[in-house]
Amino acid sequence: MVFDTSKVIKSGLILTLLTVVGFVWWSTSVELSSASIAKGVVVVESKRKPVQHLEGGYVKQIFVREGQHVEVGQVLVELSNSRAEADFQRLDLKLIFVRVSETPIKSAVGRT
Repeated sequence: MVFDTSKVIKSGLILTLLTVVGFVWWSTSVELSSASIAKGVVVVESKRKPVQHLEGGYVKQIFVREGQHVEVGQVLVELSNSRAEADFQRLDLKLIFVRVSETPIKSAVGRT
């Protein structure tokens, strides 16, 4: 015996449709007799905001003090770029090594 689910699905759809139509009718026809009115203020969850270097690092110098008002675009801190400098020096040395290594190769190719 095979159970026919089409009647169950149709009944569920009709019930859902009647519920939605009933809610829409109720929400448009019923008048609110009272409402809660209150003053409120939107406050940032935390007044402290983290300032982080994209790649990590250390604060080299702080230009503002606690509680000081700042303007848009004002520099607040200077972050150390020691990692970037180290990467630059490493790549610069690698470039020098490659140039020194290519000199004997060029001279060997030129002799043949």
